[in-house]
Amino acid sequence: MAGKVTQKTKACQQQKIAVVMSEFKKKKLNSNAGARVVNPKQAIAIALSVANRYCTPKNSIKKRASPKKTRISKKRSIKRSPKKISKKRSVKRSTKKISKKRSVKRSSKKTSKKRSVKKVSKKRSVKRSIKKISKKQSVKKVYKKRSTKKTSKKRSVKKAVKKVSKKRSVKKAVKKVSKKRSVKKAVKKVSKKRSVRSVKR
Repeated sequence: MAGKVTQKTKACQQQKIAVVMSEFKKKKLNSNAGARVVNPKQAIAIALSVANRYCTPKNSIKKRASPKKTRISKKRSIKRSPKKISKKRSVKRSTKKISKKRSVKRSSKKTSKKRSVKKVSKKRSVKRSIKKISKKQSVKKVYKKRSTKKTSKKRSVKKAVKKVSKKRSVKKAVKKVSKKRSVKKAVKKVSKKRSVRSVKR
């Protein structure tokens, strides 16, 4: 600390040190890393740093003059800084390019998925339509077969009826002919008998 220390600053420092040491005694003092402080020397160092930070006036703290080495380091840092900036820019550009590529890939994947879904849906719709058409055609074939069977049955029945009717008509005609022949024979027999009787008389 540079300059004279006033009574106010001394009192403030003593108060801050007392607070920190009381925390250390109660085992509540923690370091910047978050670990509990066990060493008393470390606790004293923490108390002095806290007292200097909060109790010294801002005007009394003087900036130290930077040595020549720091100037050289500044120059070097100035020289290296554009390289670092260019590296950062290149990294940003590369990350942007990578993000763009990823987004393009994702979009292409999504579009490909959509197209595949559309193709699948089209194929399914085509298959369904084909199934419907095939069902309709099969139903038509079944109806055609049934109708042909019915017509064939009707035709066969008609043919059978015709045959039966023909047979019946033939039978009737035969019966008629046989009746006529029997009548003729009977007439002939009767006429013969009459002729014989007349001759005997």
